[in-house]
Amino acid sequence: MFHPRIIHKGLALALIPLAFNVIWIALLSSSLLRAEALMAREHSQTTILTHINKATGLIFSSFGQLASFASNGSEGHRAKAEELNDEARKEIISLSQLAEGDSKLLNLLHELTATIDEDSHALETLKVQPEEANVLSRVKRLRNLVRQGGLKNTILMSIMNDKQAELELIRRSEEEAAAYAHAVVVAGLISNFVLALVLILLIVKDVTSRLRILVENAHLLPKNTKLIRQVGGHDELSELDEEIHAASRQLIESADHRRGLMQMMAHDLRSPLAASMVSLEILQQNQKELTAAGEKQIRLIGNNLKTSVELINDLLLLESLEVGHLTLDCGPENLRELVDAATLTVSSLAMLKNIEIKNEVSKEYANIDRNRILQVVTNLLSNAIKFSPSRGLIRVVSAKHEGEIEITVMDSGRGLAPEEKANLFQKFHQTNEGKKAGGSGLGLAISKLIIESHGGTIGVNSELGKGSEFWFSVPIERPSDY
Repeated sequence: MFHPRIIHKGLALALIPLAFNVIWIALLSSSLLRAEALMAREHSQTTILTHINKATGLIFSSFGQLASFASNGSEGHRAKAEELNDEARKEIISLSQLAEGDSKLLNLLHELTATIDEDSHALETLKVQPEEANVLSRVKRLRNLVRQGGLKNTILMSIMNDKQAELELIRRSEEEAAAYAHAVVVAGLISNFVLALVLILLIVKDVTSRLRILVENAHLLPKNTKLIRQVGGHDELSELDEEIHAASRQLIESADHRRGLMQMMAHDLRSPLAASMVSLEILQQNQKELTAAGEKQIRLIGNNLKTSVELINDLLLLESLEVGHLTLDCGPENLRELVDAATLTVSSLAMLKNIEIKNEVSKEYANIDRNRILQVVTNLLSNAIKFSPSRGLIRVVSAKHEGEIEITVMDSGRGLAPEEKANLFQKFHQTNEGKKAGGSGLGLAISKLIIESHGGTIGVNSELGKGSEFWFSVPIERPSDY
């Protein structure tokens, strides 16, 4: 079974309008050729009528000269009649050439020529007997001439009526041809518009809509999310979508494998670390006589063990956030009280550097997971304390923006250069100052994923020498009993 590819569809979309326009142009050309033929016929009939009118004038003028000659025998009238007859014959000859193929007109012209020849014969007869001048003879000659004139008039009127009727028919045909050409033009324009609209709709339905699904699947690919929608058809787009689905399945399998490996490693690492911490506590309790250096080493070992456990917990949390498997326990929380709790958590660090933390957050409620947002605020406050000078000031402020509340932690530290801000929220990324201060480089990356999982945004405003403002926004929700 033939399955059209995109190139075939593209060729069809190009050839269909082309074929339609070829037909349209052929119809227009046919209409123009018909109009030209009708114009040529009209010109021919007009020329024939012009010659007939001229011949009619000559014949009737000749008839007048013949009548005058028959009545008074004047030689001048006879000569003039002969001259007019010769000119009439020339017009009839011209008409015969124009009427080639028109048997009826040729027969009428032949009859007309015969009547003119009869007039010439009558002139010869009158020339032979010029002395005959009695009234009865003149009357007889006049009667014959009148009869001949009537015959000429009948022939000429028949020719003129036929040509007038034919000319009228040609003009009606020209009007019909003009109306037909107008109809072809209008129909062609309308059809072109309709065809273009239909082709656009086909493109949107067959390509654009499927391409939109393809783009959506491509965006979901790095999120390790199962792809539900699939591109139909049997062309390049569907083949590319199948490859994306296959890559998605492989990534999900790899993520599951990696997550399992991480959990296994975390379990295997946390267990001995936790056991080591317990053993260290027992050692501290049982070993009463320790030198100052020994106590310092024990505290150092304890801090290192605690840091290792926290790092493992951060890695597990980061893994859950990245694959979207972290479950949020959301509810309405008072943000001012939450900042107070975070401030209390970092108060010991602040006291070491004599740093004051001011909570200026308004008493607003937001639909959040308290523990996760508390983790974010605590992390931002910890960073602010690290990079603020001794006896510095840290302010936590809030502002509402169209259904969201924005929390900002403002410090008085050195600030950040533009190149330092570019990758600040990526995991394991640290500035030079951050490396000196210590840390895993996961705090801001985890904070970013937590805020985004709440449907919010996080960012930083900072300039060198002017401190930093780390902010995040989350949806507001006011409880019913507030």
